[in-house]
Amino acid sequence: TTASVTVSTAAVITSSPVSVSKLPNENTSFSVAATGTVVSYQWQVNTGSGYVNIVDDATYAGATTATLNLTNVSIGMNGYLYRAVVNGAVGCNPIMSNAATLTVDNTSITGQPQNFTACSSGANSATFSVVTAGVVSSYRWEVSTNNGSTWAYANGSGYTGFDTNQLTIAGLTLANDNTQVRCIVNNTIVSNAATLSVKEAVTITTAPTETTTCSGSTASFTVAATGAGLSYQWQVSTNAGSTWTNIGTNSTTLSLTGITVGMNNNLYHVIVSGTSPCSAVTSSPAVKLSVLTAIAITTPPVDTTICNTGSGSLTVVATGTNPSYQWQVSTDGGTVWTNTGTNSASLPLTGVTNAMNNYKYQVIISGMAPCGSVTSSVATLFVNQP
Repeated sequence: TTASVTVSTAAVITSSPVSVSKLPNENTSFSVAATGTVVSYQWQVNTGSGYVNIVDDATYAGATTATLNLTNVSIGMNGYLYRAVVNGAVGCNPIMSNAATLTVDNTSITGQPQNFTACSSGANSATFSVVTAGVVSSYRWEVSTNNGSTWAYANGSGYTGFDTNQLTIAGLTLANDNTQVRCIVNNTIVSNAATLSVKEAVTITTAPTETTTCSGSTASFTVAATGAGLSYQWQVSTNAGSTWTNIGTNSTTLSLTGITVGMNNNLYHVIVSGTSPCSAVTSSPAVKLSVLTAIAITTPPVDTTICNTGSGSLTVVATGTNPSYQWQVSTDGGTVWTNTGTNSASLPLTGVTNAMNNYKYQVIISGMAPCGSVTSSVATLFVNQP
């Protein structure tokens, strides 16, 4: 009797299935590749109690092909192991692929990062957070400086916590304005983008300065500042800075009118506020208003009669701060005036002669700057003979 011998090429697995990570209700697949004589495939699953053959159903398709398809994976399938049994020709032993793991990730972001507004002062920082549910294996924060067109890993200078659920950006400047951040969880779940807004800090560049004025006149204080959304609140203290009262309007200049002597030594400052959360800045030191009393003549010089052998005087009475006196005489009836006398409220008249009859006299009384001067009414000298 003659017998024939058939020699088949043994099957060799050239590519085993690869582990995958999926979210619940997603689809996935495992594949195996082999060379040689392959008669059939049988996929097996190990759910924790050993490997069993898979039968096609609503979840599995292609259980006896080179590719096993999985539909709507569930969280209960997390950690399942899959392998393929490759059956060769008669006489060749079946071979098994390496096992691949199915990871079903039920992680989700339950709290998205929120927009953050900060000030540009160097001590300020911004913090963004994500809140997650499920098993988290990694966080990766990314930043965009072009409205989300491109994103980069936020592991540069000034960034901390870029691989945690909380990212902090320190040393904020205006260059950080409109930066966007997002977090990628488990390399697959992308959070919403949050925007960092940086407002310019308030800085007083020119503080108010002290001023001296005269009663009955006006005065003003001015401030110059930089920052975003500036507003101004001027305040006055009448008790050397113990308490302060709001005055004025929202302006860089405080204008004071109808100034009285009672306002002398009042202190003034201004609170400059910017866009929240930038802190308000108060001008310092407080500046003083000095009020001088304006010159006022209460008793003007009056006409006087003197004998040509006698002497006399003209007198004026005035109020005001540190008045100074300049007497004047006119010998032509009041057209031309000539300075005479000393800095005194009284003008002595000595060596009187007949020629001095009908001389006119007046006095100019000046106060401290910026208070002006006041000229008295005219008094006439009459000279009689004995």
